[in-house]
Amino acid sequence: MKQLRKRQQPQQQQQKAAEEAQAAADATQATLDQTKADDQAAIAALKKEIKQLKIQVAKARTVTGIKVTVKKRKATVKFKKTVGASGYQIQYKLKTAKKWKNLKKATTKLKATTKKLKKGKKYNFRVRCYTKINGKKYYGQWSSVKTKKIPKKG
Repeated sequence: MKQLRKRQQPQQQQQKAAEEAQAAADATQATLDQTKADDQAAIAALKKEIKQLKIQVAKARTVTGIKVTVKKRKATVKFKKTVGASGYQIQYKLKTAKKWKNLKKATTKLKATTKKLKKGKKYNFRVRCYTKINGKKYYGQWSSVKTKKIPKKG
């Protein structure tokens, strides 16, 4: 009987140790799962914050170095490349008009030419850049307006 108890005692201790080890492993796994979830939430928050900062930067950009040259009834608008811009939007209008017309709605080129402008009239030109973030366009500020008169002769 004593021998039987001696044999059962180590088996019970082993079983108890195995149960404790399993409980510790389960607790460790639960902690790891929670840590992983917390990390993923933090990463998602950081990605969202980075996107918001990129949008703010895109909206703050302004196109510079705008030059408008006129020949006959055509006007050519040239400007400097803006760092981080995906493309540009160029607009013009008669100085007395209220609505702007798109010369180029979306272009990556640094110049554009109008056609068939009215002789002897003044035209305004402006440019802005845009940045694509996750497929959506975010526009920068409009440049200062440049005014040019189309010559009556030519």
